[in-house]
Amino acid sequence: MINRIAICLLIALGTACAANAQSAALRITFNVYNDAAVPENSLLKAEEVALRVLQRAGIEGVWINCKKAENGSGTDAACLGPMSPFHLSLRLLPRLSPDSNDSLGVSFLGSDGKGVYADIFYPSVRILCADFDAAPSAVLGGVMAHELGHLMLGAHTHSPIGIMRPRWQGEEVRQIGMETLLFTPEQARKMHARLLTASADRVTGNPSGVRRGD
Repeated sequence: MINRIAICLLIALGTACAANAQSAALRITFNVYNDAAVPENSLLKAEEVALRVLQRAGIEGVWINCKKAENGSGTDAACLGPMSPFHLSLRLLPRLSPDSNDSLGVSFLGSDGKGVYADIFYPSVRILCADFDAAPSAVLGGVMAHELGHLMLGAHTHSPIGIMRPRWQGEEVRQIGMETLLFTPEQARKMHARLLTASADRVTGNPSGVRRGD
């Protein structure tokens, strides 16, 4: 009886450890650089929206709002960690895309489909909100989740449904406001698989580093 109990405890402990390891593998840090001077309250609400979208796909995260160091030199120390699949960076820009005024953001992926940096064109977000009488914080949160989705899913990941749709109009904006524009189950599975692979590579020392694409 004691042996059986011990075996059961070991199995339960192993299962719990595996679950904890998988949970840690799906937890990401997001740096945010607010070059567009989005009001702090609006930015915090947008981050909450984006995180809820990611959580619905099984991804946990923490936001770091990166600012200049208090002495005015360099960047906040919390933002200086190496970029990786577990530490991604979003920059909110105060200008339109040089390629298209309709572009809400861009993610930078290498030839291997990996990336850690994305830009969001905040004036385009404001224009979309004005066109459809939407709350800027909700739409910004959706755009943040979309661009992070590109970084976590890789290249060629637009889809005809869900938050990875390539073009947003009134229906998409309405769904964002209701927080029903989400990642598909297939996209969630792909993000999980890529993160778990990267986590295993990190443990074994197999490099999975990424760089900013052209």
